Amino acid sequence: MTNSRRSFLKKSGTGLMAAIAAPAILPAGSLFAASGNQKIKHIVLCIMGGGLRNSETIGMQYGNLMPNIFSTLKQQGTFFKGFTYANGPTGHYNAHTALLTGIYTKEDLNVKKNPDYPTLFEYYKKHSKNKQNAWWVSNILGPYPSLTHSSDWAYGKEFASQFHLPQEKFHLYSNDISNVLHACNIIEKYRPELLVVNMQDADIAHSNFTAYCESIKNADYALNSLWNKIQSTPGMANNTVLISLPEHGRNEKGNSIIDVNGFEGLDHTGDTASRELFCLMLGPDNVIKQNRSIEKQSGESIDVLPTIANLLGFYENIPAVYRKKMGKILDNAFV
Repeated sequence: MTNSRRSFLKKSGTGLMAAIAAPAILPAGSLFAASGNQKIKHIVLCIMGGGLRNSETIGMQYGNLMPNIFSTLKQQGTFFKGFTYANGPTGHYNAHTALLTGIYTKEDLNVKKNPDYPTLFEYYKKHSKNKQNAWWVSNILGPYPSLTHSSDWAYGKEFASQFHLPQEKFHLYSNDISNVLHACNIIEKYRPELLVVNMQDADIAHSNFTAYCESIKNADYALNSLWNKIQSTPGMANNTVLISLPEHGRNEKGNSIIDVNGFEGLDHTGDTASRELFCLMLGPDNVIKQNRSIEKQSGESIDVLPTIANLLGFYENIPAVYRKKMGKILDNAFV
């Protein structure tokens, strides 16, 4: 890491505090008190949006573009090599919705439409003891703001997350790194029990493969910075599980759009490669198995929500009518 990056990250906790609005209600006193069968006090979900193909990540076809993930980070938790986005269109709305509702959707993109099924934020705020400290950090591009809550009559806007739209980009940094640094500010100021942040620069792969590879390096750097921030924050250090995965993959074959270096662009239209993912789950050694790699296909996008709900202790409070539509709890990563 360069000295400029080091000094910037050191200062990132204070740079934009005034620009971040506080949640409407913050419970006083035992904000992070464990309840029920809660295994961990804090969850951070980092979605690598835009779509990453396994060939460039796990396969290292063009070298190791994610040195932090595949060295130090991987040792601090469980790595699922055989993850998949199994059903539905491989679009950004559908993939994000699967992660945030635990249920696949086949609907076409409608950026103004809230999901039909409740989101992670709604389940958390309705069924968890600590109901208010939930954040969703994303830019406004596409459908992302509509994912704060669903149109479900039993949940809805009353249980929406606090949506943070970064208004200011950190100079000299990519959109993805800036987005994550905004999330780091929220971590420092609010110690959120539930925080979801996305990155999406990788979608440049449609027209510029070289820039796409650079975005993968940036995502790796951003994720490492996020974990370091968590582990250096009192109250969250050693009491947080970080889950990170791509929203979907990218096509095996190029789309005939050639960049300046002669590489073809990559779309994500539903072939096998566009459904292949990986998933990294980091956490303390009394909660998450350390330095473990699961090679076989053993997880799906829709498993993320029930896993988070289980870790935070409110999975059993979710009505069965919703739970039966979701994926499974990834308890093979649990101690």
